[in-house]
Amino acid sequence: MPALPQPGHPGSRPSRGLPDSGLLCPIIVALQFRTCSIARACGLAEPAAFKALDTDGQDSGSYSSRGFVAKVGGDAQRGLACAEQALALNPHKGDALRLKGGCQIAPGQHEEGAQALNCSTRIRPQDPQNWRAFEHLASSAQIQGDYEGAVTYGNEARRLNRNQTTSYLWLISALARLGRLPEAQDLIAKARLRKAPHPFNECAPYRPLYLAEAHHDRVLEKMRMAGWRH
Repeated sequence: MPALPQPGHPGSRPSRGLPDSGLLCPIIVALQFRTCSIARACGLAEPAAFKALDTDGQDSGSYSSRGFVAKVGGDAQRGLACAEQALALNPHKGDALRLKGGCQIAPGQHEEGAQALNCSTRIRPQDPQNWRAFEHLASSAQIQGDYEGAVTYGNEARRLNRNQTTSYLWLISALARLGRLPEAQDLIAKARLRKAPHPFNECAPYRPLYLAEAHHDRVLEKMRMAGWRH
């Protein structure tokens, strides 16, 4: 497992502020998450990305946004294609690298996905959205049975952004699988105190469409082992 940024390293800076303009559509999706279905949210978000591309066909961020919407909607293949288009325009685009890695992990291309995700944190160590890469790496590690790795990556994602409740899911599940129930229970209690961007108990049962149902079921099973109840 690659070394994580050390304290004091630029990559260790906690998340703050808003992502760049290339993530306009993901922001829209996030805002719509609690008021409508994912399909409806994606339907509202995608036209904004197309409009941006009509304005500037060389905008790598707009391709990343289209790809994110596709990924959220369960189409990892189209998401990956959009990520590749964005990277052809800007090989150092952090959100495109994270999108590429996430879309590769979804169908089981873990080695390729980890390469893209680690590249995103290496070439853009101060990117405030790097927690997303570590969250994907935590999910990949757990799916492959590397629970220690899932804990390491999950802790890094949580350290960089303590307000993202979804980062807790993989971490709690991995701790439970390792028999570290007191730590998992402590995290459940802390996660329930987090209200932004979405309450923990509201997020936990939701299965991202790009994540296999069996993987999500196993995560929830281990969380219940640690005492979580919806």
